[in-house]
Amino acid sequence: DEAALIAAAAELGSDTPFFVRNTPQLCAGRGERMTPVDVDLAGWWIAVVKPDEGVSTREAYAGVTPHVPPQPLAERIAEPVERWQGSVTNDFERSVFAAHPAIGRVKRSLLEAGAVYASMSGSGSAVFGLFDDGDKAEAMRGATRYVYRL
Repeated sequence: DEAALIAAAAELGSDTPFFVRNTPQLCAGRGERMTPVDVDLAGWWIAVVKPDEGVSTREAYAGVTPHVPPQPLAERIAEPVERWQGSVTNDFERSVFAAHPAIGRVKRSLLEAGAVYASMSGSGSAVFGLFDDGDKAEAMRGATRYVYRL
């Protein structure tokens, strides 16, 4: 059953229980406590860029300074995607971009290419951009082969 799969996934590593479900989830703890969230990205495009430069999980966690924003994440992601940039943030970015400027440049390049929202994925180093325009997303194929319609 799903509970057993989630428990088994948690034994494999942090954040892996998320992949048991094929729906958007807000995760807590090590990723094993999940709450469904209503986020509809149907019709959007995503481009994922994995820079040559990597970031170890150890390095990322050593540099992060987490903070609790005044508005809960569930409320911020309930807003239209066009309002996410600057509101839905990744606390790892500040220290990772400082130590690895090339990764920060990837995020800027996605935004300059027309991504409505861009962020580093987790502790890095992959960066993704959400596009509302398929032509702009497809133009990213020069930087990555990972361009998909959601």
